[in-house]
Amino acid sequence: MSSSFCCFLRPPINTNVVVGYALLGAVIFQAVEGPHEEQVKKFQKVCMGAIRKGYDGKEFKQAAQWTFTGAFLYSLTVITTIGYGNTAAKTYIGKTLTMLYAIIGIPLMLLFLTNIGDVMAKIFRFLYAQSIRLKFRLILWHKKRKAAKIRRANSLVSRLTRAHRVKADSSIDSLGIG
Repeated sequence: MSSSFCCFLRPPINTNVVVGYALLGAVIFQAVEGPHEEQVKKFQKVCMGAIRKGYDGKEFKQAAQWTFTGAFLYSLTVITTIGYGNTAAKTYIGKTLTMLYAIIGIPLMLLFLTNIGDVMAKIFRFLYAQSIRLKFRLILWHKKRKAAKIRRANSLVSRLTRAHRVKADSSIDSLGIG
């Protein structure tokens, strides 16, 4: 690829910045919300045991939401404003950090998406220009081919006409008219 084509594939807001910011958010949210989740699970177990005699709540045992991957998903849903909804910060610190994280992350994500749009627009313009060039090359090739066919036909007609004239002249000479 040419250097002019590759230069617009490096936008100002790099993908690494957005991914790094999301990973940082995952670490922060896992550290803040992870311990609270364990307390809630213990409380649920105690309540279920008290409500039903001998029932320990294993049926409702869920996988931990605030693992690193769960926190990463949460940080991405915050900065992309998707709002998936099944994971949410429960602690006061977690909610406050979510707002601060979103204040920085949402504009960062919008800049990133703007740059991706610019890159895609440049790629589409490049591909469109190439398709137009190809179209005109095909049209020119077709016209040259048609012109060559017409020239061959004209050449054949002129040869036949000359041959016919020569034949006609020779028949007139044989009659002694000329």
